[in-house]
Amino acid sequence: MFIDLTAIVVLVLGGLAVYIAYKRPELANALGVGAVIITLLVLLLQDQEETKNQQMGGSPTTAGQTCPAPKH
Repeated sequence: MFIDLTAIVVLVLGGLAVYIAYKRPELANALGVGAVIITLLVLLLQDQEETKNQQMGGSPTTAGQTCPAPKH
């Protein structure tokens, strides 16, 4: 199983947010709204990247994959 750096950072920040929401319940709503907004932004950026790759004639790659080397 392979976990990239982005997934590790997201998991750590998510755990930190849950801990803060547990210790300070008055911040729970703000943290929840922030998490939803960041999730939507990430999804929108991924969609734009896929659209850009398709317009350029390439295929979108997923995390952990690399583009094949060009054939000469």
